[in-house]
Amino acid sequence: MPEAIQVLLSALVGAAAGAFATAYKSRKELESLYDIELRRRRIDTYAELWKLLEPLAYWSQPQPLTYASLGRLSKALRSWYFGSGGLFLSQKTRAPYFNLQESLTRLSDKAADDTVLESDTREIVKALASRLRTATTEDVATRVEPRLRRSFLSRPGAAAPLRIVVDRRWDFEPTPPRPAFHVIVGNTGRSEVEVERIAVEGVGELAGFLIQPAEEREVKAPIEQDGPRPGRIPRVTVTLAGGRQVSSSETPDVPLRTPVLERFAPTR
Repeated sequence: MPEAIQVLLSALVGAAAGAFATAYKSRKELESLYDIELRRRRIDTYAELWKLLEPLAYWSQPQPLTYASLGRLSKALRSWYFGSGGLFLSQKTRAPYFNLQESLTRLSDKAADDTVLESDTREIVKALASRLRTATTEDVATRVEPRLRRSFLSRPGAAAPLRIVVDRRWDFEPTPPRPAFHVIVGNTGRSEVEVERIAVEGVGELAGFLIQPAEEREVKAPIEQDGPRPGRIPRVTVTLAGGRQVSSSETPDVPLRTPVLERFAPTR
């Protein structure tokens, strides 16, 4: 190959490599600037949310919590969400936000007067608000806290068609509300999956269902008085049509403790 052609090829390769490196660097700089700006905007927006949540403080509560005050707070949070907040909620923060909104709406719908909340119900609402506050701090990395939820996949090496999330929350259908595990099953594949049954360790089995690609289904498993002790989340095993099972393969994080859950701890 003539020397002139070699020089030309070397120049072209060098130019292409330089262009690629410049483009890659520019992209990384843009991503970094975006992350910095997003974090700054989130901090400002979440600061407004924290002010709204002051009535649900654990200590030095401004005033007694009533069913009417829960309704007012729910409306204030709705205004915050559609005003700016909903735009900045991350995927993991959306769940704590809507869990709190569900409790505020359901409770205020049952009684919209100035009746003071029972102690158990008050602690539940305050715990849900605490979860939301913790999730916002994780979004902006202002403090380090244990995760309240964890996703479980099947054992390493096997392609899991499902994503299984276990959370310890409450069932608001009965009065007063009672603790319950909420199992969220998400289809991570590209085809329909038939779930035959869901076994929750220490609680029992739940009925199955069909789940479409990218769909998530949530089911509740009420915790009986002699159920799993507070401070742990059980292993969940999902049995698919044909007998294949998908289950958690690592120790769950410790969920948020509250005096309400302590009341359900078995006597030893």
